[in-house]
Amino acid sequence: MERSGEARAGSWLLIGLLVLSVSAFGLTRVLRSTDDIVNTVELTRNLPPGGEAEVRFVTTISDPDADVFIIDSDEARVKALLEGEELPAGQHDFSWDGTDDSGAEVPDGEYGIRVVLGAEGRDIVPPGSIAVGADDAGGSEPTAPVLPGEEPEDGEGG
Repeated sequence: MERSGEARAGSWLLIGLLVLSVSAFGLTRVLRSTDDIVNTVELTRNLPPGGEAEVRFVTTISDPDADVFIIDSDEARVKALLEGEELPAGQHDFSWDGTDDSGAEVPDGEYGIRVVLGAEGRDIVPPGSIAVGADDAGGSEPTAPVLPGEEPEDGEGG
């Protein structure tokens, strides 16, 4: 009989952990859906030699002290596209020529964007990347929008 009690306790523990996991997942989804400040991100997949990459995204709030940076794969700042300026709610379009803040060409690799909303205290790195020095198999067209919480399709957004 004692063994049966242990098995029952183990089953209840497993059920409890499962319920907690499902609850945590649901809460995370709700919080993400209310925190989609930067969304509908479109990045040129491959930076063409001598060309420019397009960077587009939508913000749902305004911020009087915003920064938009190109970052490397280690999320270190490479170049400022916007620094300490107002970023109104709505669509934003930037272009990047493949250089760093000093004007030097960046090494081959994957680059993304970081949006810092200073007044809001937010530092957001949305999904997606721009390949520099990669084969131009993917073309230079912007990738399809990748919404926060979604995984990019093969060949899109990173």
